[in-house]
Amino acid sequence: MEVKFNSNTLGTKAFLGKAMKVFVTFGTLGFVFYKIAHEGHSLDWSFSLKESLLIGIAILLLPFNLGLEAFKWQILQRSIDSKFSFSLSIKGVLMGACLALFTPNRLGDYMGRLMVIKKDQRWESGSFILVNRLSQMLITLFLGIVAWQLAYQIKIIDLSLAWTHFINLISISSFLVLAAFFIFKKYLYRLCVQFFPDFRIIGKILSSLQSIHNKQLLQVCGLALMRYMVFSAQYILLLYALGAEGSIEKMTLLVLLVFLIKSLAPLASLAELGIREAVAVMVGGWLGMSGILATTGAFSLYLVNLVLPAAIGLILIYREKY
Repeated sequence: MEVKFNSNTLGTKAFLGKAMKVFVTFGTLGFVFYKIAHEGHSLDWSFSLKESLLIGIAILLLPFNLGLEAFKWQILQRSIDSKFSFSLSIKGVLMGACLALFTPNRLGDYMGRLMVIKKDQRWESGSFILVNRLSQMLITLFLGIVAWQLAYQIKIIDLSLAWTHFINLISISSFLVLAAFFIFKKYLYRLCVQFFPDFRIIGKILSSLQSIHNKQLLQVCGLALMRYMVFSAQYILLLYALGAEGSIEKMTLLVLLVFLIKSLAPLASLAELGIREAVAVMVGGWLGMSGILATTGAFSLYLVNLVLPAAIGLILIYREKY
């Protein structure tokens, strides 16, 4: 049966498409201006040649960061679409970055990426995006746990013993749950179908993951590790550019601890408002770093890795046809 659309239906669709573009444009620009107005005042916008060079290197690492993220998603998406190209993947990543900028827990990332996916593949693709994010979380937790144990041994954690053990327990438990999810995904699907047949959404998610082979998961986790290293290098470069002093080991420990503690607050409100800076100030204080420097470093990383890709994604969304 052929479905025909009259001119009113097509006009409504075109209007909604334009309305969405306007909403995304004002939402993105408004949120960026808000963040700069409230946090940008801590930045000293005058830099020496050496500091400018460090900032330039951090910015030049951005394509590697985005490229690794796109490559991860491409590997997963090719489980159901062998023709899914890298260019399409990077386009989805940039559009997702734009919508994620002003949505709670970066949920807009799903919507942006699904814009480049065929309609009959969006459910499976949503599951792959989830796996992609969980793989990055797995690496963050693993390296963060190692850093936490080291920080505990050298006694730099300025928390009560109860809080120290609580964070240790939560991080290790989260890592084990994620690792079990990846390792036993087939068994989880069978259990869900057998004992929880009414939970159809969970069943569909687990069913979609059956097309992902263990080799692909290992590749994705390897790329997640590489992306984590690039992200950490950017953070360290920006901290040194802003005047941080200390050994590379000290800066690395700081970055790993910041990423760990922030990852344990997955339900952070609108675009991680205040969470990122608060964690940076707390961890930076343990290592003798001023609150201003810690906040500025975290905000600078936000500008480089979130705002710049979101700006490109905004252009791509505006050019998209609906």
